[in-house]
Amino acid sequence: MSHGQTYLYNNDQTYYNQDYWSTIDFYHLPGTTVNTRLRNNYQAQSTASSKSWAGGSSINGYVTAGMELADPTSALTGKKSYFLFDNELVALGAGITDTATVDANNGNAPVYVHTTVDDRKLNSTGDNTFTVNGTVQSASLAQGVQSLTGVNWAHLAGNTASGSDLGYYFPGATSLKTERLARTGSWSLITAGGSTTAVTKNYLNMYFDHGTAPTNASYSYVLLPNRTASQTSAYASNPDITVLRNDASAQAVKEKSVSTVGANFWTDALTTINVDGSAYLSSDKKASIMIKDWGTSLDISASDPTQSNTGVINFEIQRSASGVAFNDANVTVIQTSPTIKFSVNVNGKKGAAARVKFNLAATPTTTRYEAESAALTGVTVATSKAGYSGTGHVLASSFEATGDKIVFSVNAPAAGTYQLKVRYADEVDKAQYLKVNGVSLSNLSLPSSSGSWMDANYGGITLNAGSNTIEISKFYGWSDIDYIEISQ
Repeated sequence: MSHGQTYLYNNDQTYYNQDYWSTIDFYHLPGTTVNTRLRNNYQAQSTASSKSWAGGSSINGYVTAGMELADPTSALTGKKSYFLFDNELVALGAGITDTATVDANNGNAPVYVHTTVDDRKLNSTGDNTFTVNGTVQSASLAQGVQSLTGVNWAHLAGNTASGSDLGYYFPGATSLKTERLARTGSWSLITAGGSTTAVTKNYLNMYFDHGTAPTNASYSYVLLPNRTASQTSAYASNPDITVLRNDASAQAVKEKSVSTVGANFWTDALTTINVDGSAYLSSDKKASIMIKDWGTSLDISASDPTQSNTGVINFEIQRSASGVAFNDANVTVIQTSPTIKFSVNVNGKKGAAARVKFNLAATPTTTRYEAESAALTGVTVATSKAGYSGTGHVLASSFEATGDKIVFSVNAPAAGTYQLKVRYADEVDKAQYLKVNGVSLSNLSLPSSSGSWMDANYGGITLNAGSNTIEISKFYGWSDIDYIEISQ
């Protein structure tokens, strides 16, 4: 539907039959963002949207989709994205804006903007158990609209013995309105020549109320099909998804359990998505992209959902790759290190997604060795400098005499070059002697850290397979030493 309706099919195989369409509230179709302005039947039917962004990308059944909403009968606009993973659907909305406060064609009734999470048809008695944050809600069909706050999760029992329950997760908790009601309609109300026989079905309506004339309103929720109430509660306590961004420039989600990121970019401007607080993905044009990390490779699908770009889209991913496994003809790989950069020529592709797959370099393994656990000669362990790792650190004032040293026993899985990092603290620039397996190397330079803990990256050292020793001994002395790290 033009306002973003979602269809959910499960074991309730007759759900969309049995007078669903004659009794559903067309102002609250699941997934849609609409205003309550009075409309006539068929109004704006077959009218093309004034916005071109509609489409997405996919990898192995995982889908990123989106649409730029522009209501043909009002000033309502917004950005809507849907991310389908292994067992959840994530829905994001942003930039939801409208100008109307009252409907002059309906007695100046207030015009509200709603995004419907669900308007679920219930059983014949309408008493399906509805649970919010662990509390079972009233089953009355006459309770009217309920305003709920701090909603983290909800669960609705299905209409069949199994396979039709629905869980709902709300990142960050939210405010919702719900109503359990009996709704009466007829086919003649929605289609010319339809039956005039009145039919009644029971529903549970659940929606975000964005108020009147909202500006840049937003929402986020996750549908969890076939989850029990306890499974939904457990998911909400430790969700598999993280909303990376949800605004009018971009919407993005990471699904942690399947190592997949989906993103929709809404502007022709360089826009960046962060993961864990650091830049991860950027695009310079409107685009949809999905990235699946297989551990040894990075699988990517990207498209121009507007179908109007006659040039290229440039992407950058803050990862390095060891090579290209394959790429479609319209994908140009610019670089694989230190970051991945590629462009997609979308001219004439009519929204079709392009694929590229990068082989990933082995993830560096890092092992930490604490100074207080090393073999110590002439130095003492202290806990006086805050922020140390482990159980203590080598005290600078004890690291002063010729022959004072710290000897780390290091195990290497294979012979080769490893990177050495030393964590230390100094008031002024200093240097210490360094030996690996008894062989002297260039001095270990320790620039002033103004007394705070800092890392010195020495660079490459050669280790044997199995046991090795790394010795730091006094040249200048008077350095606090916390630990060393060896990585390959």
